[in-house]
Amino acid sequence: GTDIGIAESKDNGNSWEYIGICKGLEYGEGKNTYWAPEVIRFGELYHMYVSYVPGIPADWNHPRYILHYTSKNLIDWNFESKLNGSHTYFADSKDLYNWEVKGCAADDVPHEGANVFEFGGKYWLITDCWSGLDVYYSDDLTTWTKQSSRILDVGGTREDDGVIANHADVYVTD
Repeated sequence: GTDIGIAESKDNGNSWEYIGICKGLEYGEGKNTYWAPEVIRFGELYHMYVSYVPGIPADWNHPRYILHYTSKNLIDWNFESKLNGSHTYFADSKDLYNWEVKGCAADDVPHEGANVFEFGGKYWLITDCWSGLDVYYSDDLTTWTKQSSRILDVGGTREDDGVIANHADVYVTD
């Protein structure tokens, strides 16, 4: 029964303030579960693709979907559609509503929280495989090669750093 919380930073990410939850995500009846949102700015509109499970499940044996919402202010969201499928495939879109599936990026192990970014002249795909993060790379966004070992699959030694990584996100600068 999780909502999607919002935090904002007024100093380029050095400090954050919780400001509430996303409004308008209600889908179906009753309290439902939302997690792993991905937000993309396209023109003047933000698009959120978020994992959704009807209700409050006690285990993982429940249907899951990816829902598409749009917003002008990152707080108030409008439902657009329920996507078909929830695997890590790559697809092209000119408007973020209509998608043409081009192929499969990663299907070697179960995973979630896929994230793609460009860095160092290559494209990178990071997935949460529930025992650290799997990393793939590509020169063309169509052929993906998996690195030989997982990253962050052992907790650190500092205080509050003793667990493995989950649902990575990446912010590339310079």
